Amino acid sequence: MATTERYIVDAQGNRVAVVMDMDEYQRLLEELEELRERDEMRRYDPARDPDAGLNVRDDVRAELLQMQADYEAGRLAVKPLDQVVRELGLGDDV
Repeated sequence: MATTERYIVDAQGNRVAVVMDMDEYQRLLEELEELRERDEMRRYDPARDPDAGLNVRDDVRAELLQMQADYEAGRLAVKPLDQVVRELGLGDDV
């Protein structure tokens, strides 16, 4: 479904609200609830990951498995996120 963005603006022209079709609003609420449920499921029982059954191309799966094996064997250089942020000069923008 295509959406048309419509806004309510204040006297200065700043967008202060969004006007949307009720069906689109309901669809967004349903998607948000599904995302919340998935997040809770992962948090409380990682083994019940709802994305576990996704189809992944064989070459991508093989590459991921190889990377996991390399990481577990200590052959993959891993850096903490804060170190990568500093090295890239991203500061607090991340």
